[in-house]
Amino acid sequence: MQDATRYLLNLTIPQGPTGPAGRADTIQVGATSVTDDPELAKVTDDQVESQHTLNFVLPRGPQGVPGPLKISTAYLVTYHQIDYPEGGLEILSLGRIPIRRVELDIDDLCEVDEDQNTVKFNKVGYYKITITANAYIKTPSQPFDPTQDFIAIGFRRTGTDNVYIGASQFIETGVAKQVVAQGVIAIENTTNTYELVNLAKKSIYLNSPILENTASTSYFTNSLVTIVIEYLGRPDV
Repeated sequence: MQDATRYLLNLTIPQGPTGPAGRADTIQVGATSVTDDPELAKVTDDQVESQHTLNFVLPRGPQGVPGPLKISTAYLVTYHQIDYPEGGLEILSLGRIPIRRVELDIDDLCEVDEDQNTVKFNKVGYYKITITANAYIKTPSQPFDPTQDFIAIGFRRTGTDNVYIGASQFIETGVAKQVVAQGVIAIENTTNTYELVNLAKKSIYLNSPILENTASTSYFTNSLVTIVIEYLGRPDV
């Protein structure tokens, strides 16, 4: 067997000529849109010579967590500023309970007609309303008669029997008690007005302790009626 022979070649290869300069393309982002169908998601390249414009159609992601809700409120009040005759301010059957003052309403939720004792809401949507009234009836029956010895109040559209928020309470003595009504009302038309009325078949009387007999000089201490209004928002927002 012959030994393998190795050959070592030293080659010198000359450098070739410089080639032409390459094209420098540029890329920019064009339109971006969203689709509810993930299969329609895509990226398209609208190229004009060396200019590339990328347009994106992205799939819509899941609904995020809602942010904090701003609560808008209003505070209406009827003060006890005088000594009413015969122990209270009489409200006849189906008579309007007075709403005298808008104490706080930063977001302009409502308007009060102090002459007509009506309320008008300025925004379409849902409102939570809490009403407190200090009231009683005179000369309850002896013995107590549940068919007539009670207070009943209602917040309704003016001139109708559409009562949206109401409350009632039996009265066995001629002493004023707090009647609290709470509920939610849907406002669809901001031109409508609403009234707080006595729904009993006999007169009720609004009354509270005289301010000078309390340890405070604030009329909030012995208010006859308070109404707290909270705007809950619109159903389509």
